[in-house]
Amino acid sequence: MLKHFHMEKQVLIYINKPSQYIDWRKTDLSMPLMISLPDNVKNTEALKRFVNQCHPDVLDGDYSGYDSQMVAYANSINLPAWPDAQSATEGPAVWDKAIATGLKGLQTDNPGRLAKYLAEKELR
Repeated sequence: MLKHFHMEKQVLIYINKPSQYIDWRKTDLSMPLMISLPDNVKNTEALKRFVNQCHPDVLDGDYSGYDSQMVAYANSINLPAWPDAQSATEGPAVWDKAIATGLKGLQTDNPGRLAKYLAEKELR
């Protein structure tokens, strides 16, 4: 359906494991793929190995699984990291930690509150 409606570049495909990367790339080389960091990716070296293994277009995962060096590496190779911030405690403390880490995007259940918060901090 995506091809029928010429929407291949208007979607972001979330894959659950690196092996799905191959299947999606067989379907269409141009569709962007997003994947969460596995539990064993906890530093920049592990992130480099993971990225070289599955070649994602966007990184996901929990925002607290990223440190500033990992984010800097992802930014240096133009690999967006848009991790999850959704939780019962999502708010300024979570957003401040994500900002301090250098993340440029977050998945949120509170887009209006986050946009207002970023505007108040003159970050938007």
